[in-house]
Amino acid sequence: MTSGNLTTNALRHNIEYGVEIRDEQLVRGIHAELCEIMELGALVQPAEMSVYSAVAKRVRQAFEASRTRN
Repeated sequence: MTSGNLTTNALRHNIEYGVEIRDEQLVRGIHAELCEIMELGALVQPAEMSVYSAVAKRVRQAFEASRTRN
């Protein structure tokens, strides 16, 4: 089980581990939980994603600015 992402942000900011789980009952439980979580998701249209991306960029810039003031 792993979620390693080979992206610039992942390489700069994340610490990720991959593990092997051999206990079948535990694997089934994890699988069921992940399926439940996936049901919470929603499709996002490209135009919406552009808006979210712009908002995230502004939030990130504000955060970075606040770090340099302190």
